[in-house]
Formats: sequence, structure tokens, C-alpha cells
Amino acid sequence: MHSQKSEKWSNDQIETLIDAYKEELCLYATNLATYHNKHLRADAMERVCKAVTSLRPFTNTKECSTKFHNLRNQFNIENAKVKTSFKSGTGTDDIYKPSLWYYEKLLFLDPYVTPRKSRNSMENEEKKQIYHVRILI
Repeated sequence: MHSQKSEKWSNDQIETLIDAYKEELCLYATNLATYHNKHLRADAMERVCKAVTSLRPFTNTKECSTKFHNLRNQFNIENAKVKTSFKSGTGTDDIYKPSLWYYEKLLFLDPYVTPRKSRNSMENEEKKQIYHVRILI
């Protein structure tokens, strides 16, 4: 059995994956009813994988899904940095410039990204101290 897990993805393969994924709204558009249909999503992922196998013959849907998940996570990190630099009141010269070569290709995901609520470790520490004080009283 031939496995390409150890082989690095080329830029062409990554671009093909992104382009094919972009065509399948049910894989990322959380506001659509089709997003919640696992059978439609599985079929869509098969089509994405089929597009990728033209350049990466032994790729399977799991590998495509994992690769896109990793690309999306990196995009979200970079996108958060960009948005933070806008909010910080910096000049246009100081706005964060993403280092990912595929950042612009993934901008179609931006409307569907819901940032997690930020956590403040100081608040958590204060809550723990208050809790301990209540126990002691």
C-alpha cells in the first residue's frame, strides 16, 4: 500500500484543495441548512478529494479534511492578528501583514469564522481566590 502521509503538500496541491473546498459551501457555510447534513458534507468532501487526487493520487478524504482543518486554523490565527492590529488604533503602516502565502485565498472563510470568547486568566485567578475565601468563612 502506498502512503503519502509523509510527503509534503506542494503549493499547487494546497491551492487545488482550497479551490475545491471553496466550491462546496456546505463544508464551511454554517448558516446554511446543508452544513448540518452529514451525508451532503461527506459527498462534498469526496468531490474535494477527487479534485486533489489529480495532483496527489493517493490522497484520501481524511487526509484532505485534516489538511484543510490545519490550513483553516492557521488562517484563523493570522486573521485574528490582522483584526487585532486594526482595532489597536495603529497607523496603516503598522497593520499586521499575514505571512501565509495562501491567506488571501482563504478570505472566503472570514464571514463564517466565529471567534471564541476570550478568557482572562486574571479573572479566573480572582474567582478561585474568592471561592477559597468563601470556603474558609
